[in-house]
Amino acid sequence: PVMAEAPAATDSLPSPDSDALDPQVCDEQIDAQVARAENATADLADIERRLQHLDELCPGRAEIAHDIAVLAARQGQEQQALAAFERALSLYPEAYHTWQQMRALQTHRADRSLAAALSLEATPGTPMLELQQANRDRRRNTADTTGQAGQFDGKDAELQIDYELYAWWQERHDNESIAHYYVPGMPTALHGHVLGAFDGSLDWSQLTRRIDVLDDTAVVLISDQDTTRALLLMRPEGGRWLIEHEQLL
Repeated sequence: PVMAEAPAATDSLPSPDSDALDPQVCDEQIDAQVARAENATADLADIERRLQHLDELCPGRAEIAHDIAVLAARQGQEQQALAAFERALSLYPEAYHTWQQMRALQTHRADRSLAAALSLEATPGTPMLELQQANRDRRRNTADTTGQAGQFDGKDAELQIDYELYAWWQERHDNESIAHYYVPGMPTALHGHVLGAFDGSLDWSQLTRRIDVLDDTAVVLISDQDTTRALLLMRPEGGRWLIEHEQLL
């Protein structure tokens, strides 16, 4: 029997009122837009718009949100990029590659803020962020993650610390759950006392983090867009990085 060929990916997308696309068609359309974006003369704003349209037709696809984030960053829209990375991670929390890319952008922003505070010349532009093709994204995530934070051990300490603190921030209103992020034996009265100084409505993407790892100790500086700053000291414990001290600056 003759097998029908899959429809070729094109720049033409169905209307927003159409039903969700077949997963294979979604893959083809994602890859088509990524290929367009890699062209040096590409209209990134148009490709981002098409991906946002595709996001409606292929619900739940974390790689689309990831690619929207990368395109926003390439256009200098860093806050929108971080929000899109957060959305990608909400769809697929185990996406190691997305965590890497978001962390690179956060580090760049923190370095730039520090340079401005010290009246130093900042590194221009944005970090090199990678788009995700549909098929490659699935293989990459299957190889690198299994859904457990402990899988990050030995790969990238800064990434694992940011992963822990992201979860810590999400649990900030739950006094019982937040104890999970502190070293054993630390008095519960000391858990999370810096959190109350921050605006509780802020998303994690709206905070600037600077992480420095020195052997078995990590120094973390967290700040908002105003004047609130907190210092955390963390150490490895049971395959994770846990908070052992925190204070407002």
